[in-house]
Amino acid sequence: MGMFPGAFGPTAIADQRMVVGIPETWTFTEAASVPLVFLTAYYALTDLGGLTCGERVLIHAAAGGVGMAAVQIARHLGAEVYATASPGKWDVVRDTGVPTERLASSRNVEFEEVFRTASGGAGMDVVLDSLAGSSSTRRCV
Repeated sequence: MGMFPGAFGPTAIADQRMVVGIPETWTFTEAASVPLVFLTAYYALTDLGGLTCGERVLIHAAAGGVGMAAVQIARHLGAEVYATASPGKWDVVRDTGVPTERLASSRNVEFEEVFRTASGGAGMDVVLDSLAGSSSTRRCV
């Protein structure tokens, strides 16, 4: 699985650095979704949000496909990651490297106070928001 610019069909020629093997337990459909979620997250965080090293980013729905990809990309970029997820999925988000104090429920708006405290009142530089409502952050993607 991987990215194949300009290709459409069952066979493509690609640079080996752009592909990885499909895990044995995955279907072709599951494998096809992985590059898509990472591209979506990367585009949102870098092209739209302009996220850079040292900035704080809030990733809503961090246990979902795009959310999990966004957490990994944001950490790779050197950002300080804050995340929301339903409490039953917190272990999954913690496993991506998000500390407990930067994790809050996506089921209510109390995450605002949790993150205000965790950031020392600094707030967020970028918000990747899949939830409804407005945001008062500098950049919301």
